[in-house]
Amino acid sequence: MPEPGMIPFPRYRKNGSITLERLSPAQTCLRLMACIVNARNLPEYGFPRIARLLRTVPAYALEYSGFEQV
Repeated sequence: MPEPGMIPFPRYRKNGSITLERLSPAQTCLRLMACIVNARNLPEYGFPRIARLLRTVPAYALEYSGFEQV
């Protein structure tokens, strides 16, 4: 399976300006673990896979108020 080049966490904020913040691996891990709906079905709840992915793939928090900003 190919690895992604980056992991974005987009968030819409009405009347806001665009911001892009690089997340630490720990911050990214927390955000991804909150999204894994079948974690209990994965070995060790999927944590080793996520940790391995985050060693090589950067993640960013992106806030925007309209698609023209993105």
